[in-house]
Amino acid sequence: MWLYIYGPIGWPDQKSGIYSRALREIRNSNGTIYINCMIISEFINAFSRIEFKQQTTYSHFKEFRNSLSFRPVAEDIASNVKKILRNTLACDSDLKVIDLPEIMRFFEQGKYDFNDLLFAEICRAKGLMFVTHDKDFSELGVEILTANEKLLRR
Repeated sequence: MWLYIYGPIGWPDQKSGIYSRALREIRNSNGTIYINCMIISEFINAFSRIEFKQQTTYSHFKEFRNSLSFRPVAEDIASNVKKILRNTLACDSDLKVIDLPEIMRFFEQGKYDFNDLLFAEICRAKGLMFVTHDKDFSELGVEILTANEKLLRR
């Protein structure tokens, strides 16, 4: 969701408006939006890699990230993360409520992203709905809010 609202310029999509309206409606209804370090990390990494693919002549991502060309990208990312933080409350994971052996049981099947499994477990443990466009959440057993038509059909 955050990439559609605060992602790189030139990357917008029709879903940008959908997720912007959803954010506005949640805020207008006094709903609470939670964020954690993993979500911020995913946003930063995805934003950085999109910029790498769009703007660079570097052959390796780390080469781009360590260059002076990355500095304005990093500044843009930091500015957008600050906007996200103004609209959210921190909800970092408490490892005591997360069943890591169970997560690893799913992870070892080789078809799930580790962070996705953690996000789903945190949502279940805290009774939260997850806002995502990631189709991987179709099988993780959490309530989601999405504009992804593939997820809506299920």
